[in-house]
Amino acid sequence: MDQELPEVSKPQSGKKKGWITVVKCVLGAVLPLILITALAYLVYLAWDYYQYDLDPEDRQQALENNWENFLERSDELENPIDLDKFELALCPFTNKRGWDESESPEEVGFICGYVTVPLFHDQPEGDTIRIPIAIWAFYNPPYYPDPLFIAQGGPGGSALDIYPEMFSSSWVVGRRDVVFVDQRGTRYAEPSLVCPEELEVLLDPSQENNEEESEEHADLIACRARLEKEGVNLDAFTTAQIAHDYEAVRRVLGYKKINFYGVSYGTHVGQYLTTLYPESLRSIILDGVAPIPFDFINRSYFFRDRSLNEFKTSCDQDPSCYSKYPDIMTRLEETITRLDQEPVEVVLHNPYGKETIVDEIDGEAFFDFVIDTFYYSHNYGALPFIISQAEKNRFDFYVLYSEMDVFYEGFSSGLYLSVVCSEHSPFNNDSGNTSYTLPSMAVWEEELLEWVQETCQFWNVDRAEMRLNELPISEVPALLLSGQFDPVTPPEYGEQALKSYTYGQHLIDPVGGHGVAFDDDCTETIVEDFLDDPLGSLDAGCLSDPDRRDPAVPPGAIEATFLEKVFDSDFNLIFLIIFPAIMIVVMIFRGALQYIRYLWKNARGTLPEQTSLEKRLCLQFELATWAFVIGCAGLVSGLWIYLFRIFDLDTYMTAIALPGGVRAVLFIPVLLILILPAVVVPSVRLWRPTRTAFGRFYLLLQVVFCLSMIGFMGYLELLVAWI
Repeated sequence: MDQELPEVSKPQSGKKKGWITVVKCVLGAVLPLILITALAYLVYLAWDYYQYDLDPEDRQQALENNWENFLERSDELENPIDLDKFELALCPFTNKRGWDESESPEEVGFICGYVTVPLFHDQPEGDTIRIPIAIWAFYNPPYYPDPLFIAQGGPGGSALDIYPEMFSSSWVVGRRDVVFVDQRGTRYAEPSLVCPEELEVLLDPSQENNEEESEEHADLIACRARLEKEGVNLDAFTTAQIAHDYEAVRRVLGYKKINFYGVSYGTHVGQYLTTLYPESLRSIILDGVAPIPFDFINRSYFFRDRSLNEFKTSCDQDPSCYSKYPDIMTRLEETITRLDQEPVEVVLHNPYGKETIVDEIDGEAFFDFVIDTFYYSHNYGALPFIISQAEKNRFDFYVLYSEMDVFYEGFSSGLYLSVVCSEHSPFNNDSGNTSYTLPSMAVWEEELLEWVQETCQFWNVDRAEMRLNELPISEVPALLLSGQFDPVTPPEYGEQALKSYTYGQHLIDPVGGHGVAFDDDCTETIVEDFLDDPLGSLDAGCLSDPDRRDPAVPPGAIEATFLEKVFDSDFNLIFLIIFPAIMIVVMIFRGALQYIRYLWKNARGTLPEQTSLEKRLCLQFELATWAFVIGCAGLVSGLWIYLFRIFDLDTYMTAIALPGGVRAVLFIPVLLILILPAVVVPSVRLWRPTRTAFGRFYLLLQVVFCLSMIGFMGYLELLVAWI
């Protein structure tokens, strides 16, 4: 597959027809382009078919098959399903899958649909709403009759948005079903209390102003007005009603008893269940415990301050962290103070669309960001690096986090406000803490309380009729889990709630954040053992395993935000890995054909003659193309070597960083730019003497490949990643 070297021209009599040369040149250029375009289009169609073969009819058929199997198994278990109150529907979480992406959730085995429940459970004949659920069923006997119900936090988070992909491997299911239940008012519920007005105002600030309304509340005021116009009764969205919904789902699906898992606000719902329906619970897992009574707002900064102190203690007690990041808290304070005086503007790009907004990072914004990182486990080792980068005005991680947070449209602010304003106001600063790590925290806390008070005034919901002020002693077997760094539901909350469970166990993950049950093999095994025997004694020795504590990311590490784009879609990953591999195969195959051609023509004595210039150009072209493709392969191989090194180090993954030694690998794209002219220039100069379409196709293929790889690396930000 190489260019045909020009044969020695023979003297010709007369003037050669110019149009023949023109036709050859046109065909030599157009034909390869057509072939390349056709090939690329076929690859795209094949990829598109493989990735998103989610035909609605196929999905519906798979859903109905799953449902028939589920009904047969339910009959065998003598679980009577209320068919009048359950409606099958295609799963709404097709864009987030934790399985083979060529399959839909239904083809994998999920059963999705809606359970109809009363708007007010004390009015069973009144208005109704629909609760979305997803069932991950287990069919191979023997199976356990008691499923695991999953509840998300918030209030306002969607279980169907997060958990199905985590459980599709069925590790924690054992031999039982898992049922994901979205709370009323969340993203996929009917009605939903999600407020798209929040993002609309961010994208169009001109909407935020009104002489009578504070711009801080314009979005939520608009949301409240729309929900009222749609006839939504916000007084129905309370914790007690949500707990009744879970019991209603249990009855509709015919389960006699369930195991319940709740995280954050989901633990609040779980405690209501143990009070209202203890006979329906086989066991309960409370992860990131919000005890009863609980105040969602008051004391929030007290616990944020506690997380900062835990972080400082952790770094001070780790010789590696302490030596690499001395006085880390002082440096954090100085960074926050500097940002308060000189805010930094950054541009946020919508990862789900094309919109952008300009965000301003001041001291409070950066402080909130730091606190938010404690929600995730192992961030004690990533945060020092993030702070040190902020000292250099590098906010790449902040931008990535904020983009995912700001543009995410799945959180139900309407449900959050309905619960908080009906059950947890009035608000007052009762933390009793006057010695915050950062003096500004006291001011920020007052501002937060004022904001919530103002919001609850116009949200205007009645006080919830049922509010638990204390939790009665329960004999439901309970596993309570806490993370040492949790900034909102600290371990002391778990100890407080434990007093209400006669058969309760409370475990603290020393490296955990907010919600630890599914962080790693250790916590997953503990959960699985508890589900197997809720009254048994758990072996939690793995929690204190020193190997679970990852080292702090060193200051010499390199921000690898380009990894977000690399892994943003499988196409990016495949393009980066497969295309260079294909070119290597093509070049080896073409070299073999060239050698066979040489032997054949040499035997016949018909080898074409080349000028010294042509020989030099051919040699330059060959060396440059091989250097380029080997450089691409070296880049991919080097990246994977470093990635495999840090896959087991959550701190590096959290900080989106790579060890500093990767700079040598990341410099390869710069070298490829230097090699590029050595590919393009000889190709242009060899174009005319190469008179066959096949030869010109190879020239054009190499140029297109090299330019495409350089452009793609530019898109992935790999051209400057070494800096």
